[in-house]
Amino acid sequence: MLKSWFISLIVLLLLALAYYVNLFDWLATGHALWLGIALVAIMLLLAYIILGNPLKDK
Repeated sequence: MLKSWFISLIVLLLLALAYYVNLFDWLATGHALWLGIALVAIMLLLAYIILGNPLKDK
């Protein structure tokens, strides 16, 4: 349960940071595809690090 609260807090802080650095304006430029792919890759990597491998045998 503590992990879910931690992840929720991190997501809210990252959304506030994205608004502060005007990330949404960057997403409207011509490089939106590459920035979007990079953001998804970073989020997947962070989820793998925090939550672990979901495909691992238990």
